[in-house]
Amino acid sequence: MLLSTVSTVLQAPAHSNHTMVRSAVLLGYWASFFFALAKGSRWSAHFANFTVAGQGALLVMYAFGGFHKINTDFLNPETSCAVALWRQMPEPLGWLDVPLVHHATIYGTFIVEGAIFLMLLTPRLRHYGIVAGILFHILIALSGYAMYISFTMLSISLHALFLSGDGAERVAASRGIRILRMRLINPLYAAIGLLLIAGLALAASLEEYSLVTALALPFVLPFCLLVVRHGRSIQPLLRLRGPERNRAAIAIGTDVTVLFFANCAMPYLGLKSAQAVNMFANLRLEGGVSNHLVLPHPPDPFGYLEDIAVIKDSGGDAGLEWFRQGSYAIVYHDLLVRLQQRPEIVVSFARGGRTYERVGAADLADDTAELLHPEWFRKWFHFQPAALQRPEPCNV
Repeated sequence: MLLSTVSTVLQAPAHSNHTMVRSAVLLGYWASFFFALAKGSRWSAHFANFTVAGQGALLVMYAFGGFHKINTDFLNPETSCAVALWRQMPEPLGWLDVPLVHHATIYGTFIVEGAIFLMLLTPRLRHYGIVAGILFHILIALSGYAMYISFTMLSISLHALFLSGDGAERVAASRGIRILRMRLINPLYAAIGLLLIAGLALAASLEEYSLVTALALPFVLPFCLLVVRHGRSIQPLLRLRGPERNRAAIAIGTDVTVLFFANCAMPYLGLKSAQAVNMFANLRLEGGVSNHLVLPHPPDPFGYLEDIAVIKDSGGDAGLEWFRQGSYAIVYHDLLVRLQQRPEIVVSFARGGRTYERVGAADLADDTAELLHPEWFRKWFHFQPAALQRPEPCNV
């Protein structure tokens, strides 16, 4: 957790939804840690206090992972990111590129994510929900688009938090775990394990992302089998940890869950469009346009997403040139940030019916002072590019 915290801070600012999920988890973890430290509690207490925060972060991720996708472009096979991701799957999965499969990937996403969410909340089905969630993220990680296995391992950890105390004890005491412990002290099996890990690292360095996930399967699939066989519990969600669960866990978990929920709802408030668990969602809310079927006219009280600019001359900046050539608009707040970071460039753009010719950071100093937040805040305040053409193609 300490290394993950350092990684998060060093990587910020980052648009990654994975980074934002991880940040929510880290917030809950360190709040639990320092609360237990201040109370002089035993070492395991901060883990017990953390479980609700981890569970809440995962449930919010599933809730908005589905809600953001209820839009016309995700449901359109010609533009859906579900289809675009499927086409990055390794063979033979990637060969299944026909309309029936396209619709199955689109609507199957809603069915699977919704079923996992409900199973995690249903005591008798929770252990199946844990395994279904893990396998779903393993399937996504098989894509050659990017190395999603790191996000998948985070999701596995969060799904495991839904194991009950007695279910976890049965898994730990199972024959499979006993055999694993005996094998680990055998030099041959230990060498095989290290060889798999080395192969995984090599595949990652070569950007063979599907192979990375395949090499992780021997570690993940046996755990799933053990959860199915031994992880069943009928305890209600808030009693999964029995007597170790206390008011601190509920308070910390509620705070983290509410904050993460608010973060994911920000696109509909006009605050930001990135880092809101809208990965592969095709969601478009910028420039007064909404493709969401439930919220065709979102509240948008803050208006950041309303104010967009169309780049006419990038001034030699590679990032702005990408917007120009790709026919994407940029949120004006984001443009001001880029110009502040590169005060030497001058650009031309259209905004709000007006054209700005050859302007730089100095020319827009008043807007910069009025609109830009402190730099530390901007690490968590980002925007997606806004496609100018309709329907909007997948942009991930």
